[in-house]
This record gives sequence, structure tokens and C-alpha cells, in this order.
Amino acid sequence: MTLQHVVSKFVQGCCVLCLYVFTTAGVTYAFAAAGLYFLYFNPQFLPIAALYLAWMVVDHKNSKQGGRKVGIGYVGDLAVFRYFRDYYPISLEKTVDLDPSKNYIFGYHPHGFIPEGLVISFGTKVLDFQTKFPGITPHIGGHSREYYAREAGGGGDYS
Repeated sequence: MTLQHVVSKFVQGCCVLCLYVFTTAGVTYAFAAAGLYFLYFNPQFLPIAALYLAWMVVDHKNSKQGGRKVGIGYVGDLAVFRYFRDYYPISLEKTVDLDPSKNYIFGYHPHGFIPEGLVISFGTKVLDFQTKFPGITPHIGGHSREYYAREAGGGGDYS
């Protein structure tokens, strides 16, 4: 085993560990807490925070309408996703041409708590989904807490 291979595996493992820690530790809440702490000591940034909060209110239905193509753009090209792909390894095999004028549902199974293969396959550019299936734009969907509340509560319209 060469030193380059060992270093590569180490970097891949660190990237996987960071993504798992950020995902399971609730990085969104950590950023929110850090942001509030920052605003407490820097009140001159309150107008920016107010603008962002207003944007959140205006744009709250975007996720129900297919979202943005953020993962397909800049974020989907980040090296961390290539390391993640190489760590497992994750691949995407094309077996048939698909008509881009039709809609398709791709199932991903088995998956765990964090469906990393799904995100790498359809939410980033590292497996070249866009070149293998031109004209088809994937949207990742999953169950949310509202789904479980609906199922546990026996009704309600949460979708």
C-alpha cells in the first residue's frame, strides 16, 4: 500500500466522518445558535438577519415546489462528495435510455438513517447523472416529521 493510497483513504474517511457528524448533530440548529450568538455581540448585522428572515417567510413553499437546483450547481461539484463516492464506492449504472419528456420515479433501497448513496447519485454531479440522462432533472424527496405525525395521528393533511 502506497503512502498516497493511505492518505487518500484517510481524507475520504475524514470527509465521511464530517458529513455524518454534521448530519446527525443537527448542523442547522448549530448554525442557528451560532448565528444568534453572533448577532448578540454584533447588533449592526440585525438588518441583514431581518432581511434573511423575511426571505424565509416569502420563500417557505419552495421546498414543496421542487426546490432549487443547489446540489446540481456549485455545491454538487465539491470535492467532499467525490471523496464520499470513492470511500464507499458508489456508482451509477445506466441500463436503458430514458425519454426526457416523461416523468420517472427512482427508488433507492436499501438505505439507512442517512441515504448517502441517494444524495451522491441524484443530488450531486459526481456520478454524472446529467450526462447519462440528459434532460432529466432529479428531485430528492423523503419522509419528514410531518409524514410520521400524519401516520401516527391517523389523518391530517401534511403534504
